[in-house]
Amino acid sequence: VRVSVLQNTLSINPVKDDEDLPRNCSLFEQPRRCTHTLTLGDTDTQSYYICQLARNRIASVCDFVTYCRYVTQGLVKLHCNEVYWQIMERRKNMTVARLGFTEV
Repeated sequence: VRVSVLQNTLSINPVKDDEDLPRNCSLFEQPRRCTHTLTLGDTDTQSYYICQLARNRIASVCDFVTYCRYVTQGLVKLHCNEVYWQIMERRKNMTVARLGFTEV
């Protein structure tokens, strides 16, 4: 998962409602209501079922890594104080998602 996040090739898609639930979440390895599928890379044909909690955690990390990538590439044209507070907001979102809240 880490390599796909860094290479920007990770894909998260919702599961259709007609499929049977619950399943084992591939990341937590526990029976949970899996509402999304995770595909790693562009050429990977295998999908992994993940729950909403795992989806929120992955999405918040992807948002943080993407924003940091934009800053290092010079695509963010803000004052350094504003960039700092934007990074702090994304770090807060990662912490909130890790604790299991849905504010992401």
